[in-house]
Amino acid sequence: MLEDLNFGKLTHLESGQHVKSVHNNLTTSAGITDPVLLQYMVSTKTAFDSFDESQLKLAKSDETQKIEDADRERDQAFATLRCALNVFEYSKSEPHKLAFTSLDNLFSNYSELQKWNFAEETNGIENLIADLEKPKYAAHVLALGLGVHIDRLQSDNDDFKALFSGRTVERAETPDYSSKLLRQKMYVAYDDMANYILTMSKVPNANAQFARALDLVNADRKYYSDMLARRKGVTEANKKP
Repeated sequence: MLEDLNFGKLTHLESGQHVKSVHNNLTTSAGITDPVLLQYMVSTKTAFDSFDESQLKLAKSDETQKIEDADRERDQAFATLRCALNVFEYSKSEPHKLAFTSLDNLFSNYSELQKWNFAEETNGIENLIADLEKPKYAAHVLALGLGVHIDRLQSDNDDFKALFSGRTVERAETPDYSSKLLRQKMYVAYDDMANYILTMSKVPNANAQFARALDLVNADRKYYSDMLARRKGVTEANKKP
């Protein structure tokens, strides 16, 4: 089995370090000869090379951390709005049930909005808010008391746009890289590779290279999983009075 690891909880830097470390360990220590796995490794390296390049370009801007923080804020605002809507999924009130169904159908158009690239997410949030202000949905928003959450999403998106616009001017003619999108592509390539290793390690009379590869992948996954657990423990401890 694969060691549990919540990849989404890793920082941008940590996610790149983890994928690169796994690839390097497989390259130097696993004795890989399987052509399919070798191709997966090439795809993974291409993905984290592109992600690394985006990080180097973003690192040139003093606003990068502020932008990532602002993006995280609007991601959380969207998640909060979605959760506030979900409260009414099993309501016994007919008006509330009707409002939930209508708004839930609307939100399906914005599935996984947080994973869209920066520009797409900005436009998506603007379109969602514009939709929610239409007569068809405005009454439902009022009935479910979602206004405060929509206002937060609007404010956080405006904050992001202001920061991102400033960086765009600063970077001028630098190619536009979406760090979030490249991170997602890197994860998909890495996840495909890891799952292939797991699958091939379980076939009858499996080649020993897959067992070695799985051990290397899991060792690195455990390192980062333990790190996240320690970080969560510190956070929880700091919350206690």
